Amino acid sequence: MDPFSALSVAANIVQFIVYGINIVSKGNQLYKSTDGALIENVELQEATIRLQQLSRNFDKSLDQSLSQGLSAQNDESIQKICGECKAVSKELVEKLERLKVPEGHPHKKWKSFRQALKSVWTKERIEDIAQRLSQLRIELDSHVLVSLREQVTIMSIQQNARFTSLENESKKIMFALLANNEALLAGIESNFRNLNLSSQSEHAKTREILHAHTEANHRRKAELHILESLRFETMKYRYETISEAHKRTFEWIFRDPDAEGKPWSSFIKWAESGSGIYWINGKAGSGKSTLMRFIVDDPQTQSHLQQWAPRENLITPAFFFWNSGVPEQRSQAGLLRSIIYEALQKHTHLFPLVFPEEWPKILELSRHEVSPISEVWSSSRLRKAFRRLLGCSSKEFRFCFFIDGLDEYDGDHEEIANYFSDISSLPYIKFCIASRPLTVFKDTFSMSSALRLQDLTSHDIEIYVKDKLNGHNRMKVLTAKDPRRSNDLVQELIAKAAGVFLWVTLVVTSLLKGLGQRDGFPQLLERLDSFPSELGHLYGHMLNLIDPIYMAEGARLFRTYKLHTNMLRPVTAEELYITHIVDLPRVLGTTSDDLQRARNEEVELLNSNFLDNHEFSIYDCQSLLEHMDYLLWTRCGGLLEINKGEHLREPSIHYEGTVEYLHRTAREYLDREDVWEAICRHETDGITFEPALQLLMCQVLRLKRLSISEITGLERTSRAIHHFWLEVCLICRVHNLVTIDSLKIRRRLLYEFDYQATNFFGKANVLSPENPELQHSSSYGFPSNWQSDFLCETIRYGLQFYVEAQYCPTKDF
Repeated sequence: MDPFSALSVAANIVQFIVYGINIVSKGNQLYKSTDGALIENVELQEATIRLQQLSRNFDKSLDQSLSQGLSAQNDESIQKICGECKAVSKELVEKLERLKVPEGHPHKKWKSFRQALKSVWTKERIEDIAQRLSQLRIELDSHVLVSLREQVTIMSIQQNARFTSLENESKKIMFALLANNEALLAGIESNFRNLNLSSQSEHAKTREILHAHTEANHRRKAELHILESLRFETMKYRYETISEAHKRTFEWIFRDPDAEGKPWSSFIKWAESGSGIYWINGKAGSGKSTLMRFIVDDPQTQSHLQQWAPRENLITPAFFFWNSGVPEQRSQAGLLRSIIYEALQKHTHLFPLVFPEEWPKILELSRHEVSPISEVWSSSRLRKAFRRLLGCSSKEFRFCFFIDGLDEYDGDHEEIANYFSDISSLPYIKFCIASRPLTVFKDTFSMSSALRLQDLTSHDIEIYVKDKLNGHNRMKVLTAKDPRRSNDLVQELIAKAAGVFLWVTLVVTSLLKGLGQRDGFPQLLERLDSFPSELGHLYGHMLNLIDPIYMAEGARLFRTYKLHTNMLRPVTAEELYITHIVDLPRVLGTTSDDLQRARNEEVELLNSNFLDNHEFSIYDCQSLLEHMDYLLWTRCGGLLEINKGEHLREPSIHYEGTVEYLHRTAREYLDREDVWEAICRHETDGITFEPALQLLMCQVLRLKRLSISEITGLERTSRAIHHFWLEVCLICRVHNLVTIDSLKIRRRLLYEFDYQATNFFGKANVLSPENPELQHSSSYGFPSNWQSDFLCETIRYGLQFYVEAQYCPTKDF
């Protein structure tokens, strides 16, 4: 074989081997492939599929452009190219799919070999198709770029047209604005002027509101100044101490008298349409004050009066006279101050009308933040003010006054009765008055609507007695055994009472005491028969029931209480208790030698621990009141009693009850000369017991016991000390102690008071870096031209005996 033939055969063999290797290699690749396709075929197929998707997107875009009329000349060529792309790619994908080995073929090796053989045979065709697709893609890119350029050109032309149109419109707007510039400026100027006027108006309103608020504050200060000057401490004290009506009693006052079959003028008719005076009269102890308080408190009173006058234009002041109280509680001045105070407190617009002279001055001082001087109301000024108040009455503005205890008025009864009678003749003013049936009142009020209380309370007394007695377990047992005798006891008590409620309460108290001692009906009836029907005899009977061993203590309590009442102020249970337990032998010494030494030597009189060691602490309020209740009942027979209501006296810091007479008639009985002499005869230790000295020691002890923690600050400390000092001065001036011994002891007590007051003044944080020295207790509020010491204080308050003792120590008193 020639060389060329041998070379040709060798070349064919090599070519066959390479072809075989390619087949075997591709078969092995197909066998191992997960999707049964060659790697280059997979990549080619993916590229072809992406080209198909691109062609479809071009078709959609061209169709949308055609529908909107935005097609360009180049779009048809692009559409043809896309068609060819889709046809060629479809053919290529079909061929590539046929070259894949199906998944799960039973003869996968043989199938892989066959597919590899096909791949070798069809390789050139596939390459031709791929090359055609590449050329089509190049053409497509060129036509797309041309199409984009055409679209940009079209959009630019359209945008220029829009801008031209916008410019034209803007020019029109600018021309219109320039044309209306003057009108616009005028409108703006007008708006600014309106805004300025509105701002000025709002500022003016704000100033008016602030001015009105400031003026209202000044007016309120002026109003409070006048009200405070009218108010006195015990203004409501008598009202508060009157017992409330027992439940279901006195309700008949709001019923028709004809329906009840009782002889009294209809209170309802008088309240709703009547005029003048409605007079509630009754004998002592019949319950007039209790009924008056019931009328004042019960809402039905206001309901009936509103038929006569609208509620907002109705003034109903109330005042309760009490001749056992301070002067304001039993005087015309106190009456007018209380009535004017209550009226102005609820209707402040009346201030300028009632006080036309005082009001402008006080208001002007308030505007300048100057505190007015406290007013001193004389009787003539009060009567003028009251007449002006009554002058405010009209058809729309009416007055109904409630006055209790007119017979306790400390003045001319005829004059005060005529005064009210004249006023009540005015068309829009009326009075409800309660009093005992004194002759002068019978004559003055004879033509007025009236009732006589003792004739109308038999049923009320029956309710009270049954409720009190039947509430006791012992009485329930007795009534269950003998109901007839129980009823006879009640009826006999009612008959013997004769309408005197006070007598009933005293007898019922005694019967309850007997029931507590397991009395039967015989003993209860004996107790009832032993009580005199007349109050005077009854009070004597109550004194006779005091155990003889307590008579001397009772006399001391009566004497001390009477001296207290001469000071014209309520007596607290604390004060009476201290004066009872503190006497000179116990405080100054246990022997006469100790007493003499205390009188002759300047020693501290009062042991500061004395009250601490006593059985009852005076600051244990409940124990104090309970013990004083017991003392007054066993030593004074119940003629003195404690009112446990809240009555706080300035600058007192303790909750105290006050000691009072059982009733006004009890005071009248004890003031009888024969009765008082009999009481004083039981006091056998008069040398060592002097009530005035007891009162002095009481005030010093109270000052010594005053706690710094309870009163702080310069002003409050000074007020507290000043309060005790006024009490001491009042005792010294009212009770004239003439014996040498008592004057010496009194001077020692004043020494002690001065020492304790100044010491207390220093403890109350009064010292300061600017004032490092201990000042005298009188230095606060003392006139600058006076020296601040105790001697000046005694001169200022007229304690002559102390001044004489200082300057004339050897003078015989």
